[in-house]
Amino acid sequence: MTSPEHDHDHDHAGSDQAGSVTLLGLGLMGYALADTLLAAGHPTTVWNRSTGKGADLIGRGARRAASAGEAIAASSLVIVCITDNNAVRELVQPLAAELRGRTLINLTSGSSSETGDISGWAAQHEIAYVAVSYTHL
Repeated sequence: MTSPEHDHDHDHAGSDQAGSVTLLGLGLMGYALADTLLAAGHPTTVWNRSTGKGADLIGRGARRAASAGEAIAASSLVIVCITDNNAVRELVQPLAAELRGRTLINLTSGSSSETGDISGWAAQHEIAYVAVSYTHL
């Protein structure tokens, strides 16, 4: 049996506030989602590769994480809105341990086969995965 300090079971409820959400990527969609989550009163943690984005969100109560890993640790629900599925893979695959037991929602443009690849990876790492795939017209 492990001690609570070293327990890595799936329940991350103790590590985040109820209803909290993490958003990775503050492009047009990610920013709009963060804005909506804050307006609805959800504790929101944001991370973006370009650290200058989202200053007004921080001013309204969002928490800026210094790294994607720190952002993931803040919530059991993680939404990723970045360029494409290749960028998603590059971002999340090194963070498999941090994502384990969490829900990852991928709102990134791309094909269903690309999101299927990520889905298989997520299942292998005990990450609940939801993909909303779309392509630009």
